[in-house]
Amino acid sequence: MKSAIFGERPDLTCGRIIAAIGCSSISGGMEPGSISISLKSEDKGGEGKMQRGILMVKKGEFVDLSGMARDIMKERGIFIDVDMGRGKEEVSATAWGCDLSYDYVRINAGGG
Repeated sequence: MKSAIFGERPDLTCGRIIAAIGCSSISGGMEPGSISISLKSEDKGGEGKMQRGILMVKKGEFVDLSGMARDIMKERGIFIDVDMGRGKEEVSATAWGCDLSYDYVRINAGGG
């Protein structure tokens, strides 16, 4: 997924998120058509507030995979929200990532 983010490919990023959900223990009884995914960027002031966002998957259907989504993926800090359509209870998890450099992608592509 880090390579998809590095390549500013929202379509591949969403696909990998959906695949990970399907492979996890939380997917039991879930309908793929219930998943929605939003991409957001942090404000330029660094206060941790969301500046802008776009819905990329709505109830299992890809919505917008270019324009603003690609612009957001160029930002230093991006946030991916996944709504699995399982009710009103809000569950949150944070995953920190780093090293979205060309060398990371080259090494993981088998280029040594």
